[in-house]
Amino acid sequence: MKTNIFAKEISLFKVLSDHQSSKHSACQLREFINYLSFCKIKRPYRFDFVEADAFMIKDLSLRENLCLDLSLSNDQIANKHLDLDQLLGESSNKFLQDLYERLPMLDQMPEEIGPSARKLTALFKGLLRKSDYLFLDLPEMHVDRQVWEAFLVALQIKSQNHETKIFVHTAKEVDLSAMAGTLVIKRPGETFQTVSLLSGLRQTDLTLISGQDLESEFEHIAIPGTKRAA
Repeated sequence: MKTNIFAKEISLFKVLSDHQSSKHSACQLREFINYLSFCKIKRPYRFDFVEADAFMIKDLSLRENLCLDLSLSNDQIANKHLDLDQLLGESSNKFLQDLYERLPMLDQMPEEIGPSARKLTALFKGLLRKSDYLFLDLPEMHVDRQVWEAFLVALQIKSQNHETKIFVHTAKEVDLSAMAGTLVIKRPGETFQTVSLLSGLRQTDLTLISGQDLESEFEHIAIPGTKRAA
């Protein structure tokens, strides 16, 4: 039986490589775009990307970085008292408020705060924006356990709104497996495989993901535009 790979809105994304790259996030983003092409997703599409180190434009304040691409007017962006409460009120994800209350002072510059505050700001923006696809690279990096748990709740609610297809590259697969419907994996020299997480991902399955045959544990999913070899 064929199943839509996007039946559940969160997918784990894992690309295995023979070597480490100093440009990790750029490589992950390139592979994600390759995956969309592999699935024959037609352009144009809107996607957001939150990289592992939460890159921000250093000459803009946190507020200005946060407002980029949020479809705001120039007057709203220039307003130092931008009503983010109003934006949150317009969002169907009420659990974003918890992340918002943890944000640093938004008039600070990126270099004035630590990596954890920058990452929190980037994650908040990724969940606040409306797009077709959201790709999160190591969202757990630089965040403490409390922020991570608050993020997981807000992420799950966003996925249930069925507005955005979410892909997550993470070292905490088990934390996300209960809310993830599929695993996208690519091994060196191979094409992408998309498999269903039948009953969540157990810690003992991680060895299987890294190198063994997936067929014994996971149900294969038909990828649009492709045929599985007999």
